Amino acid sequence: GIEAVNEPWYYTPIDELKEFYWNVYQLVQSKAPHWISLFHDSFRLDIDTWGTFLMNCDNFAFDSHLYLAWQDPTPISTYLFYTCDRAFYLKQVERLHIPVVIGEWSLATDNCALWLNGLNNNVYGYPKKKCEMIKCPDPYMGFDQPGAPPDSSKGMQDPFGTSGVSTPLYGMCPRDSEFEDDDKATKDLSFAQLEVYESTHGQFFWNFKTEFEPKWSFLEAVKKGWIPKTWNNEVLSSLNTCNGINKIGSSETIVKINHTSSVFIYTLISLLTISIILLLLKYYYQNKIYKYKSIQSIDHSTVSNNEIFQIMKSYQNIDSHESGIELSI
Repeated sequence: GIEAVNEPWYYTPIDELKEFYWNVYQLVQSKAPHWISLFHDSFRLDIDTWGTFLMNCDNFAFDSHLYLAWQDPTPISTYLFYTCDRAFYLKQVERLHIPVVIGEWSLATDNCALWLNGLNNNVYGYPKKKCEMIKCPDPYMGFDQPGAPPDSSKGMQDPFGTSGVSTPLYGMCPRDSEFEDDDKATKDLSFAQLEVYESTHGQFFWNFKTEFEPKWSFLEAVKKGWIPKTWNNEVLSSLNTCNGINKIGSSETIVKINHTSSVFIYTLISLLTISIILLLLKYYYQNKIYKYKSIQSIDHSTVSNNEIFQIMKSYQNIDSHESGIELSI
């Protein structure tokens, strides 16, 4: 398959993006009909956005990148809740015959990985957790590489990005922070994601190998036992992280997913919004009636018709016929 564009901006006008995707789809189908056209969801994988797009078409799929690294720091139980809750929406989209591929996911829960968001740069306000600092690794391309490894006698060295800092410091490099029981927590998080993403048309861990960041390295994750080496129906049937106690290893994390609570919250918000609108309407019409009564209570013997008309205009910007109040004395 071929993907039209990687990770289009979330605020890209959706109609323009759909038009671009449609043109790409037609082009690929005309030139290489045996290829699958992949479209990134622009971080908006929901039925309202894509439910009717490419309806009755085939040879396409949506690419969704589901990370936890850009969320606010929370306990591992909350990360597991977020992960398991995704199953509901993924299955909902798949039921509409919209194939989904999880094109990128990892085990990271922060932005600590060196240069994750660019050379000596980071997203504004990140990282939101204290990063672990370790000795920067030796250069894998040889010691003749300029500036490698980083000089342990020097602090931050430019050039820097404009949003934040992610850089070696006195020969030390940042990497993901750890949970209290990091092996268990990371394994639970891995198995939860594997279980949830199995309901889609495919998944890709990002990425295959890193120098010193195991939560972004497939090889290291397998080596540490976070990702199982064997992947078959027996392993799949034992993945029960999102429905109760994880049966693999020593994990005993219980994750309770209650979609009824989500529906309740949305319903409550809707009712509160309607209540506020009704209160505003009530205030508006009560104020309007008060103004009309104020006009009717004017002593006509001391105020001219023209003065009454000017008062009415100042209240409602309406003429005497619209007001429904006679100006005769």
